[in-house]
Amino acid sequence: WLVGGESGVGKSRLIDEVRTRALVSGFLVLRGAGADDTRPLFYMLHDALAWLALIVEPGDRDAAILKTIVPEIGQLLGRDIPDPPPVSPQAAHARLLLTVEALFRGLCMGESPQPILLILEDLHWADTESLLILERLTRLVRGLPILIIGTYRDDENPNLPAMLPEAQAMILSRLDESETAQLVEGMLGEAGRSRELLQLVRAETEGNAFFLVETLRALAEEAGGLHDIGSKPLPLHVLTGGVQGIIQRRLNRVPKDARLLLHCAAVVGRTLDLDVIFEMLRGFGKENKLDFWLNDCADAAVLEVQDGQWRFGHSKLRESALADIDPETLRDLNRRAAAAISSVYEYSSRRTAEALAHHWKMAGDFEKEEHYSALAGEQALRAGGYDVAKTFLMRALDLQDRVETTKRKTANLKTLLGDTHLALGERDQALSAYEDALTLCRDAGYRWGVAANLSRLGSA
Repeated sequence: WLVGGESGVGKSRLIDEVRTRALVSGFLVLRGAGADDTRPLFYMLHDALAWLALIVEPGDRDAAILKTIVPEIGQLLGRDIPDPPPVSPQAAHARLLLTVEALFRGLCMGESPQPILLILEDLHWADTESLLILERLTRLVRGLPILIIGTYRDDENPNLPAMLPEAQAMILSRLDESETAQLVEGMLGEAGRSRELLQLVRAETEGNAFFLVETLRALAEEAGGLHDIGSKPLPLHVLTGGVQGIIQRRLNRVPKDARLLLHCAAVVGRTLDLDVIFEMLRGFGKENKLDFWLNDCADAAVLEVQDGQWRFGHSKLRESALADIDPETLRDLNRRAAAAISSVYEYSSRRTAEALAHHWKMAGDFEKEEHYSALAGEQALRAGGYDVAKTFLMRALDLQDRVETTKRKTANLKTLLGDTHLALGERDQALSAYEDALTLCRDAGYRWGVAANLSRLGSA
């Protein structure tokens, strides 16, 4: 199933109810989410496949292939896992699809079969390669006890159902007047039947469920409690600034000293990487405040714990927290985030290159952005993530005029970009990239590069 709708319409609340019922019914519930450009390729599937690997315990061959998505699989399984045998990018992607499919089959058809609920949120942010794996899984579930539910913002990616034709689409719309009245009465009891209150709520929220709850929360704070709403004259408007004002009011409930944590978390992503945030706070000499500030943010209903992980209670809270940071501070926090990631994941560049490219870009450091963009592009190409590879390689090439470089290095990037275009079926662009690389290699006297690009031109 694909559950679409605008932000705040109730998608997450709906699947939380499904999750609860599935757990009661004995399902194994796996969860993942698409993410913005601070997360690596296949991030959406990382947590789900990590759990499956722990349960199924794949052999070394399959575990090696899964390292593309779960780099730490050796630590999870308690043994050294070699890298998979090198193959072409196309073959690497094909074997990854087969291995992921086998992992799900292994649990559903093994000695102790168990039904699976796979919940994937924010698919509008998912990379193309993750969606290809998901498309494969939607065909797999026909004969297996697997239920897949994905959520997405239909205003950001209205064409997503066409990319997953096997999935059934459900679009959640805003609450109408009758549904709004039912929800308000359900929360407030008899006081929720007030015509004046319903008119105010409807005018302030226009039926958006998240904003409706936030509006009632704001009214309750003014009145002294939920059941006291209506005991005093209602305001003409709940808060100056409308919905954005309500969100800002929630953020303002966080104590001032704890907002450093809030800003660090907003820079890192909706889901908090506590190890990275701890390192960032240590740079300020505030690492001992982490647990206290997490509780402060939870008390303000800004952060929450879901499946053992801290995260922002809603994506709009994170977006507003980011918007509160002035440009100079934002650059500094991104620089600190990049340094913290490099420290925490010192030996795992495969997991961090994309995040580091993003943070150094936001910090305004072109040298480091170029380095990690090139690394992220090459890694994505090797993993079969062609669209992601294309984005990062083109960015690295765009930065060549802003950083110290050599013709040989630029030629290597052009060659990788040519390989990416070819894998995407973009033959003319591939030929152009190889020809550019060939010219640069000849100018640099790089004979191996000349031979490699002549070979690629011949094959293309």
